[in-house]
Amino acid sequence: MLEIIPNWHPIFVHFTVTFISVMAILQLVIWLRPKSESMASMLWLQKILMIITSVSVLITLFTGWGAYNSVAHDTPSHLAMTDHKNWAFTTGTVFLFAAILYFLTTQWRKTVVGILLVASGVLVGVTGFKGGEVVYRYGLGVMSLPQVSASADGHDHEHGASAEDGHGDKVEITRKPHINDGHAH
Repeated sequence: MLEIIPNWHPIFVHFTVTFISVMAILQLVIWLRPKSESMASMLWLQKILMIITSVSVLITLFTGWGAYNSVAHDTPSHLAMTDHKNWAFTTGTVFLFAAILYFLTTQWRKTVVGILLVASGVLVGVTGFKGGEVVYRYGLGVMSLPQVSASADGHDHEHGASAEDGHGDKVEITRKPHINDGHAH
């Protein structure tokens, strides 16, 4: 099987974020333009996207679970990973519950299903932010950074080994090695 470093989750997560966001926006358009001449097309698109997004959510949750249990991490990053995982499973559950209701009954599509779709759109934003923190704040799932050295093309400066902490203070960016501190998944 093709090996993806560090795992398959980063490939699928972007589709899920996009599909859920589009579903939430489409639901808002359906609510705001109930007498639109393109309503039949929007409802057809909603049905097709509901199927595609449901599959995408399941794959993303599955690959995310694999990433959660395989990416090297320390205690602070474990806490961030767990927070992201909890938001992801909440988002996935809300969306999949909307999908189940969508296909089981037509009477709740405009109300309950619509509310769940918009809620999942908000939740995926929070989940994505938490996932971004796991990668960009804690450095999980990324390859090591290259060593900076002078080169023949004159590119011999650093682009920054520090960042601001939100209070205007510079903090050094470091890689956190996995420490086996006994926590379990």
